[in-house]
Amino acid sequence: MDLGYLGTDGEEIVHISRRLLDVSSTLVREGIPLADVLAAAKRVREHADALADLFAGLILSHAPADRLHRLRPLARSVVEAELSLALDRRLR
Repeated sequence: MDLGYLGTDGEEIVHISRRLLDVSSTLVREGIPLADVLAAAKRVREHADALADLFAGLILSHAPADRLHRLRPLARSVVEAELSLALDRRLR
């Protein structure tokens, strides 16, 4: 709940991000302890917030408001590509 993957709606527990919940569940089914998944998720959140600050500052300082919706996906693509390359370097 602290990470925001789950929330409450009255008496019910609901998922906030189905994608994150599904990935976390899959990692646990693959044998990674839940505590380790949650610890990694906390660190990922910290790094994602820092990346969002970097790209938001870059975009907001150089782009007119009418182009923000087009630039946001580009920032996500950069992060995905860099993460993929970093994983490749470490898992070789």
